[in-house]
Amino acid sequence: MPSEIYGMTIDEMIEDVQLAVGNDSSALATYLMNNANFLQNEICNAHDWSFLHTTGVVNYNANVATATLPVDCIDVEDIVDAVNGVRITRTEIRTIDQADPAAETKGTALRYARWGNTEIYLYPTPTENGVLNIRYKRKPTYLVAGSYTTIPIEYQYLLGQRLFAAALQRETDDRFQSEYQLYRNMLIEAKRSDMIRLEGDDRIRWADEEGKTSRNNPMTYEQVVRNWYAS
Repeated sequence: MPSEIYGMTIDEMIEDVQLAVGNDSSALATYLMNNANFLQNEICNAHDWSFLHTTGVVNYNANVATATLPVDCIDVEDIVDAVNGVRITRTEIRTIDQADPAAETKGTALRYARWGNTEIYLYPTPTENGVLNIRYKRKPTYLVAGSYTTIPIEYQYLLGQRLFAAALQRETDDRFQSEYQLYRNMLIEAKRSDMIRLEGDDRIRWADEEGKTSRNNPMTYEQVVRNWYAS
């Protein structure tokens, strides 16, 4: 039974697809399960979806310059030390090395740099334990039997339709081309809907609203959007 909050599990989606295709074989079910993560990633990579942007925390320890990011973090968007009232500025690790080659500077962290895929490097090195608030882009949840997709319930029809098209392609069904084109059209409309959401309560903020530029050198909203979407 689908959840009113999380929608359908990947198993339930595959079962519905098999009914629509007319093939309830375990071979097709296995094929779809094996490809579910690729298809979910295809959808998630097609647009900078609002549902992929989330918040979390980063714990850091005294006298340790590195801190571990959330396990699903793809890219850090903003870090704030709420206790000390400081927004941590992003920089490059080479810039920190040039400023403090011996890593001797300690105090309240004011800057951070990515350190590999799972950590950040804080500068100065914190002198006590603490917690940072982080906004970041997350990677999709890895789908296994019984799990829910990262894609929220209002957009799950995209994955269902993409799975349906993939099943038809495997079966060399004549419906493949039309159903795949339907998926592409549905994707375009979903992206438009998500852009409206971004411009509403979850819209991309003006640069000066985020404290990232001064009002004497403002960016237009169009420039902010173009910077985010690199278009």
